[in-house]
Amino acid sequence: MIIQSISSLSTTPGTANDVAEVLGYYTKGDDGGGSFYWSATSVVAPNGGTVISANGTGFWIKRLNGTVSVKEFGAKGDGVTDDTVFLQNAAKYVSEYKMHLFFPPASYLVGADITFNGLTAKTDYSCSISGENAVLIKKGDENTYFNMFRFEGANTRAKVAGITFDGRRDQINSYWAGREQQFGVWPCIIDKRTVGIASININAINIDRCYFQNIHGRAIYDYYTSKLITVTNSYFRNIAENACTSESAGTLAVADCHFEAIGIMPENFFVNGTAYSFDGTVGGTKWYHIYGDGVSSRNAYTKVSDCTFININRIAVVSDVASGTKMDTICSNNSILHDHLRLRCANPQGSIWLEQGYSGMISNNSIKYINRAVDDLPGAVISIAQSSDATEGRFVVDGNLIDTTLANKTSMSAIIVANSPNRQLFVNNNHVYGPFIFCLNFSFQITGASFNRVSIINNHFDNTSTAANSSCINKEYLQNASGTIEEFTLKGNFLKQGNLSDTRDPYLFGVEATYPINYIEDNNFNNASISLSYARLGTYYIKGNIGVRFLRSLLDTTDKLVVKVMDNEIDYIQMHNQFAVSIPSMSGHILRNKLKGLSIHAADDLTISGNEISPENTNGININPLGKNIATNKLRIYRNNIIIPANFKGISVNNSPSAPLTNSIISNNTIDGENNTATTGVNFATAGNRSNVVFQDNTIVRVTTAYVNPA
Repeated sequence: MIIQSISSLSTTPGTANDVAEVLGYYTKGDDGGGSFYWSATSVVAPNGGTVISANGTGFWIKRLNGTVSVKEFGAKGDGVTDDTVFLQNAAKYVSEYKMHLFFPPASYLVGADITFNGLTAKTDYSCSISGENAVLIKKGDENTYFNMFRFEGANTRAKVAGITFDGRRDQINSYWAGREQQFGVWPCIIDKRTVGIASININAINIDRCYFQNIHGRAIYDYYTSKLITVTNSYFRNIAENACTSESAGTLAVADCHFEAIGIMPENFFVNGTAYSFDGTVGGTKWYHIYGDGVSSRNAYTKVSDCTFININRIAVVSDVASGTKMDTICSNNSILHDHLRLRCANPQGSIWLEQGYSGMISNNSIKYINRAVDDLPGAVISIAQSSDATEGRFVVDGNLIDTTLANKTSMSAIIVANSPNRQLFVNNNHVYGPFIFCLNFSFQITGASFNRVSIINNHFDNTSTAANSSCINKEYLQNASGTIEEFTLKGNFLKQGNLSDTRDPYLFGVEATYPINYIEDNNFNNASISLSYARLGTYYIKGNIGVRFLRSLLDTTDKLVVKVMDNEIDYIQMHNQFAVSIPSMSGHILRNKLKGLSIHAADDLTISGNEISPENTNGININPLGKNIATNKLRIYRNNIIIPANFKGISVNNSPSAPLTNSIISNNTIDGENNTATTGVNFATAGNRSNVVFQDNTIVRVTTAYVNPA
């Protein structure tokens, strides 16, 4: 028999073997019809879609092929009619009978959760939902708490493909809740949050080819203990809070997705019911959004790859788990752009942030900054931050491009590594351009934070900042913090600093550097300096570097610092002691370097040989304790070529009763005054205050005075 609609079918009785062909749910051709057979009984309760009661006389049961359409449950999809109940009925049915649910091309208005529930009694529950040009539209003119799709149940495995979730954010009022001041600004969070897809304690979900737009809340929100979340080939735009958030302990994988305008506050909005404007001209207060992440993960394993992030308010990719959890993160081949004047975050913003992790790979990402709000907080482009309770791990930052040359904000660091205990860190092959406070900063904020090994190889750091406190590579402590790096390698890097001046030389290493083994080799410093400030116990291999303005060490310990400085082009070497200790703190050798001057306070077992020294406004080699009671012992100065400028000395030793020279040799040096005025070849401050010192076979020419106090 032929029936026009489902309502007509519900009033049509049947008999055994009757079949009804229904032309439409409401009207002919609306995709809601189908073929039904008559049954006196039904194990499935009438649901308005696949089982229709016929006036209590029996049931019309639909013939299915494993797929059911939402229009077969009565959804109109006209963008005007509220389809919530019809979609809920469809979701309930496919949840119970493992069917595929299809959304034909249409706009479906929803105002409450559409729940897919895999009951815990089922051990193999799965469902799939797909659409073709199908759009779910949030109902109503105000923000409300609800999830367009909601998946739950520990045995649920679901797939969603080809659906658009539209929250109509730009068409309704924007409500926020204010928080207490932090970082000197007023933070706020989303009020009455809408979610596109929520998953709660499920087994797995795959989201593919979905489009999330205009949502006052989160596009995807997974929480509690879901095991596997994969998001592929999907598009996120104009999401008020986070685009993809997973707070589970399992795996999150996001690939080939596009994220744009995430977490950006509108021009006008309400906070705690009061109207404000972004620039503060309405309401008088400037509000900062706390959140706005592209991908936010608290999973044991996270991978984000081949995605595009444009204008993310807080962080494009953040991976952060509870303290003590072993977390592995891969973030690779992503493109990140900041270029919007309403990017303003109440937390320090960035592009990639790994915290509390076990290991991580940040590789081959392209990150560019142009515009953020002028009153935005400082931030870091890439951050790796761990707590003190983890004892192992390996992090790699490799092949990334960071470009801030056009940025309106200069108060950022390119790469920050903070509080990383007993870790291995490899920062290799990165290209960093633009103005930064630091290109690479080691920030120790707790006691005992340390690294087993740090390797910084083949990077290009071009820091154009002219700020006085800016540098390429820095190590800093907060008050009462401490930390060490057991093996440090800086090799093959191009390091350029924009704040060079006669009074400011950018440090490469910050204060209290406790590095037992250090390799600084084959770098181009472009007239910047190496500053081993407050260096402590350790061995420094400094070899093959060019363009070094100063090599400085400001010692503060009685432990012996071993330096092996070879084959470098360095303007000035200055090795000084911070405190008036009585034990010389430096030994080793300084060999075959091109220098403009060398100055040390004191040494014990130090060789200076084979150097080409051409000073401009200083002595060639200067041994001067500067009033400190430090003796120099086993000093060997030989086979150096020294040119003396006017009014200076080739070799000067400020020996005194409190700082004598012992067991040393000065021999076979060539010292040339070039007929400059007031030049001295070798000068001892006093004729005495030295013992067992050999002074022989030096060639001293064209000087005013060859020797002062030679015997």
